[in-house]
Amino acid sequence: MLWFEHKLFDQIEILQILDWFASPGEGHPGLHLISSGTLEGMPMVRGLGKLSLQQIIALWPDRMPISAPALARARRGWGHLGLRTRARLNGIWLRQIL
Repeated sequence: MLWFEHKLFDQIEILQILDWFASPGEGHPGLHLISSGTLEGMPMVRGLGKLSLQQIIALWPDRMPISAPALARARRGWGHLGLRTRARLNGIWLRQIL
């Protein structure tokens, strides 16, 4: 189990790790995502560290499998972060919008 929070750094780390799992030959042995954004009785949860063991266990049934297309999107996203110039990034974003 890997634990990430809502912070930008954590979200970028998720991209990096999913990119690794998307690498040829790595595969993804039953990867799942557990989102702790909301929980009964708590309008906003900002990380597993705020939850009791029972609350964490209650999130398990709502886990979502990480699909091959999701891994491919993560790979593209991580690749875009590696680009050096703003102009190249803007070109990528414009192509996706248009």
